[in-house]
Amino acid sequence: MLRALCAAAALLAPVAARADGDVLRIGMRETPVNDFFAQGGKVRTDGRMVHDVYLMRFKAPSQSTGRWDLYELVTTVPGDEAFRPLGDGGCPYVQN
Repeated sequence: MLRALCAAAALLAPVAARADGDVLRIGMRETPVNDFFAQGGKVRTDGRMVHDVYLMRFKAPSQSTGRWDLYELVTTVPGDEAFRPLGDGGCPYVQN
């Protein structure tokens, strides 16, 4: 998310010292979020950051091959399925 904020802030550079919230908001929605937390995330109209969610399972000690080999990926839930649909949120800023 910090990376998205920095990228959006870079969009404000031509605006100089004028802090324009609309420009920042639009920039954040147009900039994909790719950081340590989420890859390919996006900020929706309601402000929610949507990203894929991973379902992990602890490995049995016999399956682990090293000290930090603790989890196995079971499945990836796409962000559009993992988060409430935009139309169901009731956000007053979202126009249907």
